[in-house]
Amino acid sequence: MGRPPCCDKESVKKGPWTPEEDLVLVSYVQEHGPGNWRAVPANTGLLRCSKSCRLRWTNYLRPGIRRGGFFDQEDKLIIHLQALLGNRWAAIASYLPDRTDNDVKNYWNTHLKKKLLAQQQQQLRASPSPPKGQWELKLQTDINLSRRALCDALSIYAGPPG
Repeated sequence: MGRPPCCDKESVKKGPWTPEEDLVLVSYVQEHGPGNWRAVPANTGLLRCSKSCRLRWTNYLRPGIRRGGFFDQEDKLIIHLQALLGNRWAAIASYLPDRTDNDVKNYWNTHLKKKLLAQQQQQLRASPSPPKGQWELKLQTDINLSRRALCDALSIYAGPPG
């Protein structure tokens, strides 16, 4: 037995949010605070699913969110954390102030992954392949480089010691 559905799927509006809907949601959250998302559609008259309201607030409307325009520093940190953590976007986003896991994931999938693949292909064309039997050494070197880069990237956000 699971939870009952959050909404009646037939009477729910889908698609892009309108500025008027955004205003209603922001006003409601400012008055009542974020939480109890199941009550939002009933109390505001929004014809949206409660999950849609929660995600809209969390990923787009919440104050302090920075969207788009990633810095080179952030690019490097995302690349290194993704190499270490895989696709654990919430964990990666926790190292980036004011970024959501959704924004980081979308940026990775649309920009960084392609950029890395292009760089790797360019490096493969430029350098000969390592001799057979040396793949263990290359793997260990890559791991050590990733660890060092992660430490460097994290020290940037740590601020001055003391």
